[in-house]
Amino acid sequence: MLVFAGVGEVYAETPRWYSYEDLPTLNSQSLSQEETYEVHITYDKTIPGTIRIKSVTRRHVAYPRKRRETSNYFLRLVDSENQSLFQYAITIPNRYSGIPPLTQDQKESVSEVVLDAVDWVELIPVLPDARLLNLITQDGQLIDSYDLAGVIELTESTRAFQSSVWSDQALSRYMRGGVQQLLNITFIGDNYAVGQEQLFQQDVDRFIQHLFVYEPFNSRSAELIFHRIFTTSDLGCYHSPTIQRLIVCNYESVLSEITASGAPYDEMVVLFNDSEYGGSGSPGLAVSYNGISGPQVFVHEFGHSFGRLHDEYVLYFDPTADLGVQRNCFSGTPPAVEWNGIVAPSDYRVGCRYDHWYRSSPESIMLTLSAQYFNPVSIQLLNEEIDYYTHFQTADFNRDGVVDIIDMLTWMNSFGSHYFSLFDINDDSWVNAIDYSDIYSQFTAG
Repeated sequence: MLVFAGVGEVYAETPRWYSYEDLPTLNSQSLSQEETYEVHITYDKTIPGTIRIKSVTRRHVAYPRKRRETSNYFLRLVDSENQSLFQYAITIPNRYSGIPPLTQDQKESVSEVVLDAVDWVELIPVLPDARLLNLITQDGQLIDSYDLAGVIELTESTRAFQSSVWSDQALSRYMRGGVQQLLNITFIGDNYAVGQEQLFQQDVDRFIQHLFVYEPFNSRSAELIFHRIFTTSDLGCYHSPTIQRLIVCNYESVLSEITASGAPYDEMVVLFNDSEYGGSGSPGLAVSYNGISGPQVFVHEFGHSFGRLHDEYVLYFDPTADLGVQRNCFSGTPPAVEWNGIVAPSDYRVGCRYDHWYRSSPESIMLTLSAQYFNPVSIQLLNEEIDYYTHFQTADFNRDGVVDIIDMLTWMNSFGSHYFSLFDINDDSWVNAIDYSDIYSQFTAG
């Protein structure tokens, strides 16, 4: 075993990667796959009807867990009487601001790219009484509607992925509770050619090993599981012509490949087989080139995509009034009350996303790739994110971060049904009073 920083234990050598067929030998409930609608959505602000549903496919997939997001749009399943059965917040993934630090030879000053058009995929559960899938605004205005009557054929996943845990504790946790007890980090490659699968596998191992250099990932290695998907499909990754070091990928292609494989995912990582420095981090998706600084870029971008951390260098010059703590930045006059006991007064440094915001340390991986650590404020935030996934409430059906009356009503719409779904809390193939007891305990605890 290899010990990093004297805190956690991860394997000194690359552990075994298991195929889908191998996984049930470890845990018969290791992969909880749901019957799910794969919803393809398109956004284009240059044409009328800027956002609409393109198509819907029915799949068996590992249903993802999703952090609550602020959104102006929702997907809503309704029955034949137009009664709401399920509602799910969605965000247009067209904004790229999580980018790696500048290298010495890069001079561009633009700090963000907003795409005029983007296609992507959302997953929602199949409900027996659902007749229409509506796309609505926050105030309930109908934008688009898709008839589910023709979405009958079930597309099975290819199961073309491998999984691995990197500590004995993680393996033990997996065997007790399957992937639902772990944070699922899924790697997929772009621009790898036929015959380069070994290169992709080596890159994935190299990036994971580097992640464990950093806290809190080293000490919480027992709560992480990794998946990898080799594909020669085009995921549409490219260097932005506006910001040289920003790599943009086609969200729809990435998500379609992952869901088609059947691999579980809470966080996605695209490795771009390219020698030019670059990457990006947006909610749920980190992208990095696979060059010499690729592992450091990956960790920086994972800080954006998973931890929702800001860059700790200056991107914007803005006279915004004091806003207080903004994740790992502070807008105001130090010290921040929320950081008392975490940040010493001498550690505050001006410059954190905005020129007048403060960061909580002289350096960190969110400032420079040479700093192989997250500062204490970022570690605390990352721990909270890991807690969300590893202490996940199974009754949070709409994945908004809280078990509330909306989840109770959603579950009631499936009561008495005889099929395996995310509403069958105890996995006995029935949605019944036993599940209600589990749901109610989570509801009252929340």
